[in-house]
Amino acid sequence: MRLTIFTDYTLRVLIYLGAHQDDARLSTISDIAGSYGISRNHLMKVVHQLAKLGYIETTRGKGGGMRLARAPERSEEHTSELQSRLHLVCRLLLEK
Repeated sequence: MRLTIFTDYTLRVLIYLGAHQDDARLSTISDIAGSYGISRNHLMKVVHQLAKLGYIETTRGKGGGMRLARAPERSEEHTSELQSRLHLVCRLLLEK
């Protein structure tokens, strides 16, 4: 299974924010782009979508940035649900 670039960058953003959740300041698109060596323009689209879906909280202006909307521990509940759905989809595809 191959990930799209959008999915890859989405996972990178979420992983970065989870790893830096205890930092005093908010993370920025430039922080993430510099850390992974990826395009700021692509990250802006990813961050916009994640904020729109409620996975992250964003703050504009000086001192602005982003953080996870909920603690990573709470996200585990959603991860296990997604894994079970993915397993079902893969099984259905293999049966064809």
